[in-house]
Amino acid sequence: MTDKTIFTLSIDAERETKYGIPALVVRCSQSRVRKDGWGRKHSIPQVDIYVVTGTPLAQGPWAGNELHMHSLFVRFDQEKPRQEMWGDSTDYAGVFLRTFTDKGKLEFIQRIANAKRMIFGYQPYLGSPENAEFDLSGAAEYINKMGHTCEWGK
Repeated sequence: MTDKTIFTLSIDAERETKYGIPALVVRCSQSRVRKDGWGRKHSIPQVDIYVVTGTPLAQGPWAGNELHMHSLFVRFDQEKPRQEMWGDSTDYAGVFLRTFTDKGKLEFIQRIANAKRMIFGYQPYLGSPENAEFDLSGAAEYINKMGHTCEWGK
């Protein structure tokens, strides 16, 4: 138990799959302090972005040598779909956005805030490809509220 405040935005997909209704989740908690190599303190938000698929995903040869990583497609509005690598959740019923920097997560959140729709293409283990479509209208307002507490952009 801690006194840490956690904010969560969860958006259900527009249609159910045979594994349930996928959900896009953005979660942030109050910033943690991290020291850089010169001993300076930096405030960094703790941010997670994931999609609950309700099923483990296929791990084909396109995933490369990365264990528990999955190649999938993300499309915002009319953009071209982008192929991305996301990692397993601990219960294998979803995948997390993996980035090398916190900035990558914040950029993805900004894409959510600026778009009206997101399509998330994935392949369940031993299943046919699925597309989860998310209506993002209204997400920007809540993301802005989350950002003030989580100190995004500072």
